[in-house]
Amino acid sequence: MPLWDIHSSPAFFSNQDKQDLATSFTRIYTERGGLPAFYVRVRFTEDAPSSSFSGGSKNDNFVHIQIWHLARVFRSNNHRDAFLNLVDGVLNPVMRHKGADWEYTVNESPRDLWKINGLVPPAAGSEMEKKWVEMNRPAVPKSSASVAQIESIGTKLNKTDLQNNYIVGYIHQALDYIH
Repeated sequence: MPLWDIHSSPAFFSNQDKQDLATSFTRIYTERGGLPAFYVRVRFTEDAPSSSFSGGSKNDNFVHIQIWHLARVFRSNNHRDAFLNLVDGVLNPVMRHKGADWEYTVNESPRDLWKINGLVPPAAGSEMEKKWVEMNRPAVPKSSASVAQIESIGTKLNKTDLQNNYIVGYIHQALDYIH
């Protein structure tokens, strides 16, 4: 999951602006990163008037964006810089056109602390993740084992196994998923 959490003053972004930005952000991950489109979440939050301050002074023209990464983390400085350039390519023209003051931060979190619809997402680049990309939704286990049964297996694993994600990968490989 990348989650883009965008805070601005009321009516700063039109509905069309929001749609265009959400589409552009999603393309960064689907066209460049191979992620399923449904992983990408964009949430626009309009702050109450006069609730944004910069340097102690009211600033209703300020936009703050927090980008949360769980599905992937940056593998290198070059990877990070390429991502930041893509983000700048989307944001800079829009924000400059609107005369905004803006900033964004990217936060990375361990993948093993993430679930979608109660499911542990498949390993990055795996055949199952490719299936999720194709379906644009999480696949549900077809086997007789319920999600609750699979989760109970996870609670019996030690922390090192979960952090290394080896066991989770084996569970995914062992399950027979529907198309």
